[in-house]
Parts: sequence; structure tokens; C-alpha cells
Amino acid sequence: MFSVHKTFSRTRSAVLALILAPSAGAMAGNDVGFISAVKGKPQVQIAAGRVEPAALMKPLAPGAKIILGQNESIKFCHESASKTFSVEGAGSVSIGDIGVNTEAGGPKVVAAGVCPSSSTPSETGGILSRGGLKPATSPK
Repeated sequence: MFSVHKTFSRTRSAVLALILAPSAGAMAGNDVGFISAVKGKPQVQIAAGRVEPAALMKPLAPGAKIILGQNESIKFCHESASKTFSVEGAGSVSIGDIGVNTEAGGPKVVAAGVCPSSSTPSETGGILSRGGLKPATSPK
């Protein structure tokens, strides 16, 4: 009986840790936006110099560099600037604290509209429990 209680306690602790632990994005704390659309295979160079494929909802921190080839484009929400930017064409752009920095002759950058604030999400989340976790009973 004791081992069942001990196993339940471990399982309950693991579930609570997953629920209460901050996500990797929340731990970073310095992200200023996220990628909202991708055409082609653009890449993102993070501040540490590592290059990764651009992906939907990928967070962008200040200092990140978006690298595009011919006929590639990307849209991203820059929450600090409250704008959605569209970037098209070969070259690179750097993400700043309050905007986007481009090089002469680089890709075309257009402010494409207002970025919805992530502090007012349009969806809510939750956990549905169907009685799988029951309170522990003391061994007799």
C-alpha cells in the first residue's frame, strides 16, 4: 500500500511541475515578437550565431537576424512596435528593440498592419480532468 501512495505522490508532483513550470519562451523574457507567416525556407540567426530554419510562431529576440533568399518572404509580429512587418526578397534584416534594421539593397520591408497584443489572447486554455487523479488515502 505504501508503494502505491509513493508512486501517486511522484506522479502528482510531476504533473504539478509540468503545469507550473514556465515555458522556455517565458524564461527568455526578452522576446519582442514572433513569426506569423513563412514562404520558402528563410532562416533565423539568433544572437549566439546559431542559424535555424524560420518556423511559424518562432519567438524573435532583439539581435536576431532574418536571412532570406530569392522569392522568399516572411511576416512577423513585432509586439514592442505593435506592428506586423512583411519582409520580401534576398538579403537580411535585424530585429531591434523597437523596430527592424535593414541594409542598403536588402529585402523590401513593409509595415503591414497592427500586431495584436499577446497580453490579450483570443483563446483560453485549461486542463480537463476526468477523475484520473484521486486524493491519496492513508495506509491502514
